[in-house]
Amino acid sequence: MTRGLSDLTWPRRTERLLLRPPQRADLPAVLAYRSDPEVARWLTAVATEEEEISGRFLVSGTALVVERDREVVGDVMLQVGDGWAQREVADRARRTQAELGWVVAPAHQGQGYAVEAVRELVTIAFALGVRRVEAGSFAENVVSRRVMEKVGLRQEGHFVRESLHRDGTWRDGVTYALLADEWDVVGPTHLISQGCSAEHPRRRPHGQHKVLLHEVAATLQANVRHRLTHEPVHLVTGQRPPDDLVPPVAGQRGRPVRPGHELPTRRASSRSRPGERK
Repeated sequence: MTRGLSDLTWPRRTERLLLRPPQRADLPAVLAYRSDPEVARWLTAVATEEEEISGRFLVSGTALVVERDREVVGDVMLQVGDGWAQREVADRARRTQAELGWVVAPAHQGQGYAVEAVRELVTIAFALGVRRVEAGSFAENVVSRRVMEKVGLRQEGHFVRESLHRDGTWRDGVTYALLADEWDVVGPTHLISQGCSAEHPRRRPHGQHKVLLHEVAATLQANVRHRLTHEPVHLVTGQRPPDDLVPPVAGQRGRPVRPGHELPTRRASSRSRPGERK
């Protein structure tokens, strides 16, 4: 049976952060960063008064405050819901998945707090008993997409001009997700055992990046040679390719990262639900 946030022991601590249920005294700080224009541009709803957010934060039971050294640096959301199911088995899909959201105050962005907090949020979600977590954002919200990817979520959908922004434009949206049994594979413990650092579970120790790049370069070169000549290719993992086979690293052509919050906008499920939208 899936539990709720109130069933857990609080607070929850990470290496640098503390996650706990919100209190009324937190509302001024939360309102201050959520009403910032660069934060509000991605939010589902913009609050202008404390009472507008008090219900969602103090009553809903889905919000948590993120602290660093007793200062509120952001907040996260974990909302348990039903998975999609055919009618005959709908009861088995109740409260089997959770939607995630997060905001980091502009003054505290760029320090990895979102990744650290969301990683703990995923751990909490699976501790509650859900089988799947998902998060979504406007496709242009590059910061949030990077957070989801660093945590280990997989992109499952890209929806073309299906989200209406408050500025009147229809924009692309994306959905990321992860299953509970996959968290055992991509979670911090497994990554550290594979040679990644504890502080940055997705990063390998210094010096290993070059080896990996050489292996990728050798594989690409071999594939090209095989396609052109059909020459059998035999590669040895870890072998450095000749310097003339290492292609230059291309510049990143993605959209520039804009300053702003890191809260994914609520998305519809990646599974088609005729006549139903979240």
